Amino acid sequence: MLTHFKKHIDQNFLKLKENKFLMAHSGGVDSSVLFDLFLKLDLQFGLVHCNFNLRGKESEEDYNFVKKIAKSHNKTFFYKKFNTIKYSTLNKKSIQLSARELRYNFFLEILEKENYKYIVTAHNLNDQLETFLINSSRGSGLRGIVGIPSNNKNFLRPLLIFPKDQILDYARKYKIKWREDSSNKENKYLRNFIRNKIIKNWIGFEPELLNKFSNTLKNLNLTFDALEIIIDKFRKKYFVKRNNCYEIVIKELSKLEPVNFYLYKLFEPYGFKNVLDLSNLINSQSGKYLLSETHQLSKGREILILSKIENPSKDLFYWNLKKSNYLPINLKIVNKKKYDNKTISLNKNNLELPLIIRRWKNGDFFYPKGMKGKKKISKYFKDEKFDIIEKKNQWLLCSGENVLWVIGRRADRRFLAKKESSNVINIECR
Repeated sequence: MLTHFKKHIDQNFLKLKENKFLMAHSGGVDSSVLFDLFLKLDLQFGLVHCNFNLRGKESEEDYNFVKKIAKSHNKTFFYKKFNTIKYSTLNKKSIQLSARELRYNFFLEILEKENYKYIVTAHNLNDQLETFLINSSRGSGLRGIVGIPSNNKNFLRPLLIFPKDQILDYARKYKIKWREDSSNKENKYLRNFIRNKIIKNWIGFEPELLNKFSNTLKNLNLTFDALEIIIDKFRKKYFVKRNNCYEIVIKELSKLEPVNFYLYKLFEPYGFKNVLDLSNLINSQSGKYLLSETHQLSKGREILILSKIENPSKDLFYWNLKKSNYLPINLKIVNKKKYDNKTISLNKNNLELPLIIRRWKNGDFFYPKGMKGKKKISKYFKDEKFDIIEKKNQWLLCSGENVLWVIGRRADRRFLAKKESSNVINIECR
């Protein structure tokens, strides 16, 4: 295995010979073997360990085991203990997903602060098969079933081509010590169930399973790479940058065959994974849109508009007229009114505090300064020729349910201060 591993590093991971890196060490057999291999190749690296605080004394013993190894080989050692259960509860995520997020966020934090370029993990070929089966059971697309990437920006996984049995044989041959994670025997987690119940029996029935799976994975990755090149060429040509968004001509999308496949591949990276929703949006009327956790995809007359959601979690803020850094827009109190749409003078006696800064909603109306009667905000947007993105980004200043100001655009005349007003407040938007 050492000879094979050395050749693998020379051909595919030469950057590990040229840069200092960190190796994630759990204390388990995979990490312990990878550590030994790196030592024998005389590479320059440090160690990082995560304690997810899920197994009590056993977790502490894992930490002490890795810490001792780092000290005995004079390796820089980074460590962090997490309250994984609390994180899982607060974020309403599974324990395993929470542990993964905590781990990788910590890794990225170290890379930013310390003089290391890469984090290396000890995932193996069996992990690949487990991930393939899990993602296949969840209806994943091609991205999900091509497996764990061996080289993904700052994260490298040079053990992915080696099956677990080969790693165990190496550990026994060289009498390498490691820690057993007792939770790996618990089948309450899907990955453990697949590992202990399915793959173990499957290999007994088909001894060449992992070798054949490895070839399948290579073929899938070649297909994936070819498709990514095609998709990337389309994006570069037809995703046209306009201000802070992309415009995509619907006519060009409609030429693609099979269109549903391309819709998924083009928009999945932005969080849009439901092909039916994407297809319906293309055939809908202007103004319709889809939202993901990070982006909005809106329908124009002949285009789709893809924009990033700057503040996806909050569209309503309360303001007590004091200086504040948490507001989504820069508002401040000034002594004198400037006669433009960027400033508004209000009769403070007519205001209900705190004021509200929010997005517009259906049914909103106001009495525009300089116009007769009242007007719906949606009609005002239409008359002023707001595009979809401008409407999405527009903030309103409100007193209770009353709209005081389409901020930076037009005030409601009912609340403006008059010459005789004694309690005047001037608000400026810059």
